[in-house]
Amino acid sequence: MHPPAPKISRLQEWALRLNRRQTRALLLGVVISVLFAVNPYWYVIRDNGVGGRTRVPAGFHFVASPPTSDDLFHIEAHIDWIVFAIIEAVCIGLTIGFVSGLRDKNNEARATYGQYR
Repeated sequence: MHPPAPKISRLQEWALRLNRRQTRALLLGVVISVLFAVNPYWYVIRDNGVGGRTRVPAGFHFVASPPTSDDLFHIEAHIDWIVFAIIEAVCIGLTIGFVSGLRDKNNEARATYGQYR
């Protein structure tokens, strides 16, 4: 006697309905999003020499090693959370667009190739 089959969640059911192109687009989108999360965009606070401070872009750097400088006017570095949120939103939006756009639109193709997933 076999035990009953385990119930699958709605997320698992949705993932099992993806075709190969959709799966590849989803994985690529997740990888790119994680790479941007591990290497965020930084900015540096610098003293301008007369008592004021200036915010200077420092580019993408690994999260564990923020940008540093031997410059006397370099004060501290911070992650630019606004740019981070915009980049992640664009990555998520493009991933959703590609996954939904790469679905099989032809019923015959779905019936024929559905067995090869």
